[in-house]
Amino acid sequence: MKCYAVIDTNVLVSSLITRNMKSPVVRVIELIIDGDVVPVYSDDTMKEYSEVLHRKNLNPQEKI
Repeated sequence: MKCYAVIDTNVLVSSLITRNMKSPVVRVIELIIDGDVVPVYSDDTMKEYSEVLHRKNLNPQEKI
């Protein structure tokens, strides 16, 4: 059965930076990739994702 969920920004960011591939946040992303969880989002959610993911401290390529 598919589950529809809003993915909190902290879950998304944590899944991208964790080194623990067995962490719950990674499992959430795996469930999305497998199609078992369908992310639900709004324009505001996408704006928040973009703002957070573009922060300099999350981009090791950029010099602070």
